[in-house]
Amino acid sequence: MKHLVLAGGIIGLLAGCGADLGDPRTQAMLQLPSQRHYAERQLAIELTQRCNRYSYDQKLADAMSDVRRDTGQPNSLQVREGSALEADVRRRTLASLYGGDWAALDACAALDAETAQGSPFTVLAKRTG
Repeated sequence: MKHLVLAGGIIGLLAGCGADLGDPRTQAMLQLPSQRHYAERQLAIELTQRCNRYSYDQKLADAMSDVRRDTGQPNSLQVREGSALEADVRRRTLASLYGGDWAALDACAALDAETAQGSPFTVLAKRTG
């Protein structure tokens, strides 16, 4: 029941900001543990900075921060060390899936593949063209 109330609260809060509630990736991102949530956001930032076909949806990220705050979940500063470690693990995972080296990773190909798979973090990576 607690999860239903939390999910209902999240939907209500996001509805007021114009965020895409129909996308299940938004809900999946909001349900992640805090360290993982902020690690996934960091991946979206890093990959969109390296691929001009995508842009980072800061408005949605801000809305998710508001929801997390309003539902009493830790903010990024409170889980900074854990999310940095989690982001490193996720970078290594993506690198192993799409090329073996994070620095040489084709960010556009990775974003295309992860978007096709419906990975939650890709809700923050909007296709620009």
